[in-house]
Amino acid sequence: MFRAAELISLLEKFSMKIVSISASNSLSAGYGARLNKIKSDKERWKELLKMEIQASAEPGCIDMGTHMIAVAQKT
Repeated sequence: MFRAAELISLLEKFSMKIVSISASNSLSAGYGARLNKIKSDKERWKELLKMEIQASAEPGCIDMGTHMIAVAQKT
């Protein structure tokens, strides 16, 4: 388990440049069974996904998600 700063530091240690980093489930992790109800409404589901993607990429939210996703390029 890493915090975002630790993951970035580790990747940089191996000469990797961070292209993009994000969390997954930073907003929706606590929704549980309520996600099924939201998912059944296409507009609400689309809006939740949009909000999730935007929030998960915010520096303050990366450490809040259940996982981190990093895209890095060898320098």
